[in-house]
Amino acid sequence: MVASFAAVAGLVGLFALGTVGPLVAVVLVLLVGEARSIAGPARSKLTDAFAPDGTTGTSFAITTIGVMLGNAVAPPAFGYLIETAGRRAAFLAVAGVSLLAVVLTVWLIARFSDA
Repeated sequence: MVASFAAVAGLVGLFALGTVGPLVAVVLVLLVGEARSIAGPARSKLTDAFAPDGTTGTSFAITTIGVMLGNAVAPPAFGYLIETAGRRAAFLAVAGVSLLAVVLTVWLIARFSDA
């Protein structure tokens, strides 16, 4: 899961810098998409592992709502960023959000793995 978030950060960082051509970009997106597909089951496992007894359903509901909220807010937010600051800024913002996800995931695992 951490590796998939890091892969997304690296990929969109490359896009922001304009260092890859269209064909390479398509191949990289396919590879990173494959890595990201691992994050769903890993997220579910972490939710299940860290949910206090008797709260698994609530924990999954909160996690699902968070994912849905992100999916609803991100497109218009990043679209606005593209319109006002350009593509490069939007790609850098996506990379930053992905790196934040890496840091937060590692912190949560370290913080709650002993619980």
